[in-house]
Amino acid sequence: MRFHPTALLIPVVATTLLAGCGNDDTTAVPTTTSTSETAPATGANTARPAPVPAESTEIPAPVEPTLEASALEGNGLCLDPASAPVADALAGLSDDGFAWQIEDSTDAVVGDCPSLMWLVAVGGNSASSPEHLLFFADGSYLGTATSEPYAYTSVVDASDGTVTAEYRWIAGDEPFCCPEGGPATVRYTWDGSQIVMLDPLPQEMLDSYN
Repeated sequence: MRFHPTALLIPVVATTLLAGCGNDDTTAVPTTTSTSETAPATGANTARPAPVPAESTEIPAPVEPTLEASALEGNGLCLDPASAPVADALAGLSDDGFAWQIEDSTDAVVGDCPSLMWLVAVGGNSASSPEHLLFFADGSYLGTATSEPYAYTSVVDASDGTVTAEYRWIAGDEPFCCPEGGPATVRYTWDGSQIVMLDPLPQEMLDSYN
């Protein structure tokens, strides 16, 4: 039997051609994916926020209340001798037929007034005329240091709430101008409600008036 190679060649060629065509149809075409980045907009507000100011730690000074003027004040003085309370106090001392005159008084100025203020009044014009020590506080008259007036009375010291009075007296036959009795000091203080005598009056002085 004779072999015919031609008959086999055709199918092989055809298969080859078909395989070539199939490769052209099934080969994947690579795709390129482009990634685009968004650039920041020109002129965008990039300023930082303003810093918050720190809270102040300074403590404000206290506001002092406005004080009403006392009825005793006047002419820049804490105890004005011409004030109405002083005039009323002098008028009520006695009915002896003579006017009580101011001899000495607190000289503190407004703004630096002591708690206890004082005034010495004399009844008459002689060296041995009776004298009263009057006290004032909280804008009003408090009363006298003693129930009876005594000659040769003066104030030798005064602090915010305490007044020190000095007393002299006739001890014998000396002239009225020059008492030899004493001196004796007596302190008076203000406790917020009344005058308190811290020292007693000397008995020798009291006896000299009997």
